[in-house]
Amino acid sequence: MKISRVKQKKLNCYRKLSIRKKKEKKILLNYNNIKNGGKPIKDINLDKQYIDTTKTFWEEKIKEGIEDKWYKKALDKWAVKPASISGVLDGYISASKPDLKESSNFLDKLAKEYGKNTNKNMLNKLSNLRALDCGAGIGRITSGILIQRFDYVDLVEPVLHFINEAKTQLSKLGHKGNFYQISLQNFNTIEKYDCIWIQWVLGQLTDMDVVSFLKRCKNMLKPNGVIIVKENILSKGFNIDDNYNLISRNYEDMKKIFYLSGLTLIYEENQKDFPSYLIKVNTFALE
Repeated sequence: MKISRVKQKKLNCYRKLSIRKKKEKKILLNYNNIKNGGKPIKDINLDKQYIDTTKTFWEEKIKEGIEDKWYKKALDKWAVKPASISGVLDGYISASKPDLKESSNFLDKLAKEYGKNTNKNMLNKLSNLRALDCGAGIGRITSGILIQRFDYVDLVEPVLHFINEAKTQLSKLGHKGNFYQISLQNFNTIEKYDCIWIQWVLGQLTDMDVVSFLKRCKNMLKPNGVIIVKENILSKGFNIDDNYNLISRNYEDMKKIFYLSGLTLIYEENQKDFPSYLIKVNTFALE
């Protein structure tokens, strides 16, 4: 999990679109069911499978070698971080409490107002609710939110000492669920989930791998299931954190990714009470 600062290296040269104009298909998405503060998605422009603002950037990274130069570098960086809240949040411990509070409220709102199976304590005659924590680290979100609302929580995390710490700590809380030591771009399962929680991890994946992963997530959902994406969101362009090979995308590009993944946005919120020096964080509920 990487919380990004506002002041990072900006690759302006990659933000400029080609001078050659391209014909793009304009799709109008209708989200009449968004309410209580949610912002409906308006028209979006699609350029085949690519996201416009990052197309040139990813093309160059693919030439360099995605597996070794992008993914492996990121894993190597996380592999030397301590298995602690400070380690998985890159030192920004103060963000954990407000993050968990708002995320907890978000799941409760989905249960109360949208009828989603996101809190077993609010539901009648439903059992065996299962959640998936993606990029779970040491299980901060599972222990702080998910374990109280779901009967089973599976965790996906590629860093071995993180997932071992999660096993140790969650066993003390009576956790039930599976642990998968694997990166998200390679993860798939036949298990079905009421909720798939994805936070501060999609920035590690290429646009194409994010789309592929979200498509798989959609197939993992139970009826009435929901996917939660919580990420750093920019107003325009994109930022690259070279230390972790992590990209912060803008709002429009995230909308395109959701559309290309075949997902529908049902509700969203902005994270409150975060330090002003951190990039804004949005939480999206998708199905």
